Amino acid sequence: MVVKKIILMSFFLFGNLQVLLSFFYKKVSIGFLWYSINSNSLVGFQSLLEKYSYYFDNYKIDINKYLFFFLDINLFFLIGILFLLFPCFLSIKLSSS
Repeated sequence: MVVKKIILMSFFLFGNLQVLLSFFYKKVSIGFLWYSINSNSLVGFQSLLEKYSYYFDNYKIDINKYLFFFLDINLFFLIGILFLLFPCFLSIKLSSS
C-alpha cells in the first residue's frame, strides 16, 4: 500500500514539474522537436496529408488546421498532463486488484 502511494505521488509531482516547465520553455513543441530531428520528414508528412486531403473535403475538415494545432502543442505540457492523468487510471486499476 505504501509503494502504491509513493508511485502515485511521484507521478503527480513529476506531472506538475512538467507543466511548470512548459511555462518556462514555450518553444519546445512537437513540431520544433520534429523539425530539429529531421525536417525533411516533416515536409513529407505534410505533403502526404495534402495528397490525401480529398478524403476530408466531403466533411469540410481543414486538415492543415489540425496538423498545425498538433505540431504547436508544448511537449512538456503534453507529458505533464499525461503524468497527471495516469495516477487516476493507475489507482483504479490497483484498487480493483
